[in-house]
Amino acid sequence: MKILAIHGLWGKSSVFNSFRRYFGADEFFAPDIDWGENYIKVLEAYIKKLKPDVIIGYSYGGYAVQQLFGKNPNTAKMCVLIAPIGPKGISVKGILGCLKANGNPRKKKIFPEKFSTLMRIFPGVGNVRNPIGVPVLVVSGGEDRFISLADAEKTACFHHKANHYHYFSDGHRELASDIVVIRDIRNWINLDN
Repeated sequence: MKILAIHGLWGKSSVFNSFRRYFGADEFFAPDIDWGENYIKVLEAYIKKLKPDVIIGYSYGGYAVQQLFGKNPNTAKMCVLIAPIGPKGISVKGILGCLKANGNPRKKKIFPEKFSTLMRIFPGVGNVRNPIGVPVLVVSGGEDRFISLADAEKTACFHHKANHYHYFSDGHRELASDIVVIRDIRNWINLDN
């Protein structure tokens, strides 16, 4: 079973290193994505080339997965959204959590390029209009400062075929490396049967 994993904004494919070990590297693909203006076309090219059975999207990558399925309902047989930005965008609380975690943008010392990317990309977020028509797993963490439990529940409700797994002690970054989370995702995908 081929799996394509899409990392979040400012992230790298290395966020999925634990997944590679648990799923096996032969069928698990996690490219580094440049979140420029044409990222959807780049992702569509990966999908056309790999023909994945499952797509995993983490954080902003989860939002991109929702966009992909909105354009093509046959993108994959199932998808996993880990701490995803929801179809209607990110909450003000999530944006504030992002800014707090990455430093004060007014000082322009810690991450001016990230702040400008954030302001360029997030205003356009929230244009997913159609629910994903294949099985969906939404994964959230109780200590996530970006994506709240309420936001994750809204995402799961929007996608009618969604299951929602919530891990009370995990933060945003821990969700992609927690072996319990990865094992549960693997079981949900049903790779062992």
